[in-house]
Amino acid sequence: MTIRTLLPEPQDLQPDVVRLRRTIHRHPELGLQLPRTQAAILQSLDGLGLRVRTGDRLTSVLATLEGALPGPSILLRADMDALPVHEETGLDFASEVEGVMHACGRSPTGPATPRSCGACTGNWSS
Repeated sequence: MTIRTLLPEPQDLQPDVVRLRRTIHRHPELGLQLPRTQAAILQSLDGLGLRVRTGDRLTSVLATLEGALPGPSILLRADMDALPVHEETGLDFASEVEGVMHACGRSPTGPATPRSCGACTGNWSS
């Protein structure tokens, strides 16, 4: 198995990743209570064949993909919280929350992680 057979072409994932990133970017949340962000991530994971659970005290999301055979595990992690910064980018998907934005450069990891998991779901059974 090669990386080409494991994952689809990156451009096939791009529309979903961009859509999710812009949704999260428009509605940033601070701290460890991120209900709107969590809901967007859960929706993006729906139907991907992953075992999904949420945190008990935090709005975290854990998605597990089980393979048919034993083997090594891979962890994909993404931060979902924003920063207390006023956005002045003028982007069509700029923050709609006054004084809060995703500004640290890691905001694409949140949307990319669920789609990365989804890309693998059809390829881990053998």
